[in-house]
This record gives sequence, C-alpha cells and structure tokens, in this order.
Amino acid sequence: MPYNKGKGKCITWIRDHVAYAGEGCLVFPFSRKADGRGNLGFEGKMYGAHVMMCILVHGPKPSPIHEVAHSCGNGNGGCVHPLHVSWKTPTENHQDTILHGNAQKKGRPRFKLTAGDVAEIRVLKDYLTQAERAVMFKVSNTTIAEIDRGRAWVGGPSKLGRKIPEQERPVLAKKAKQMRDDLKSIEHIANAIGVSRLTARCLISEANSSVD
Repeated sequence: MPYNKGKGKCITWIRDHVAYAGEGCLVFPFSRKADGRGNLGFEGKMYGAHVMMCILVHGPKPSPIHEVAHSCGNGNGGCVHPLHVSWKTPTENHQDTILHGNAQKKGRPRFKLTAGDVAEIRVLKDYLTQAERAVMFKVSNTTIAEIDRGRAWVGGPSKLGRKIPEQERPVLAKKAKQMRDDLKSIEHIANAIGVSRLTARCLISEANSSVD
C-alpha cells in the first residue's frame, strides 16, 4: 500500500510542535531506536525525528557532513525541541558533546557494533575523520581503522556472501536503500555493508517493499 505522503501521526506531531517554546526537552513520543533517538517515515523514506525537526526549523542541512546537534545534550533521550536542535559540523558537535559530559571516557563500556553500524562507518569515511567516527560510535580509533581496511570488526567478520541474522536484515536493507537512493552503485553498496551484490539487490528490494 502507498506511503502516507506526509500525513502520518509522527510527521503531523513534529509539524504541530515546530513552534514549541516550552521549558525543558520535548521528547518524541513515538517509535525510538536503540540509541534513544526517535524515527519516522516521510514520503517513503526514514528520518530521525530530530533531523526532521531541524529541517523544518532551519531548512536542509548546509552540507553532506553537517549533523543535528542538541544544545541540551539530550539527543539520546529523544529530545526534538525546536529550540534545542541546530545544524553543526561533526567537529562542532563533538565539542558540544565534551561540554555536555557525553564524550567517551576511559573505562566506559563501548557499544558492540552491528553490521548496520559498520556499513554506516564505511559510508561516513568520505565525510568524517576516524576520530570523529570513533566518538560517534563509541569505539577506538583503531577499530575504525580496522574497518576502513576491511579487516575484522567488533561485531564479527564482515564477509561477502555471509548469512545475515534476521534481526539485522531491516537495518541493512534500510542502509542499502539509502545508498541506492543516493545513486550509489550496487557494487559500492555490497562492499559497504559486506554482502554479495545479489544480496544487496535483495535487501534493496525488501526495503522498497516495506514502504510500498
């Protein structure tokens, strides 16, 4: 069935709160990812709720590397307050993270990377430094370097033709579709997410079916 063309409850809620000026954070009340950030579908694509709010308030991001920064430091808490979000470069956002006390500290547990994380780390290689990606995914610079070289990663080896766990398929399908929407080649997508070209095509097909 066709997507809601911008009339869903999530995007409607975001639009209704573009002029919100209340005190404290405005927490997205609908679907949220494992990292605590809200997400929503709009015109056949998936967006972070904070990203959509920033687009509506400040317009499209100024460059491919710009990302949404939270002045409140509560992005992982699902905040989408229109006065708390803005576009910043990864370096500027990292500086804010340090000020908010959310930067990775010695001895702090690291996330176990999923195949989707690894795919995103590879795609971001053209836009972010190893240090910036390490902070973003809470892993060491060495881990990012190993991923860039195509070697083993924390979540396990990334091999072409590997069997994808069912819980990871939706994540990889979404990444594959996003890259295809950005006009990336099938070969590029397959290499980025560590699967065969045939599997990459299947994942893209699955993602397209999920938004039909």
